[in-house]
Amino acid sequence: MKPDQYEKFVADYFRDKNYKVEETSYTNDYGVDTFAEKDGKKIAIQAKMYGDSNRKINRQMVMEFYGAKDYFDCDKGII
Repeated sequence: MKPDQYEKFVADYFRDKNYKVEETSYTNDYGVDTFAEKDGKKIAIQAKMYGDSNRKINRQMVMEFYGAKDYFDCDKGII
């Protein structure tokens, strides 16, 4: 599975859980891949799939993501 396919997989997971889902563009997404909304709560989601890579989620990624979560006025963020 490629990273863009994984983002779609994660979005579909939230759709299956009855969330209203908005997928962002694959690039220039401010670090948010999907917005999921349910019961008046909005979640920013960043789907990371590195496979066999040794690249890990680092502090800068987390800080940028949570900045984007607040920028888009989300109640929660999930990486």
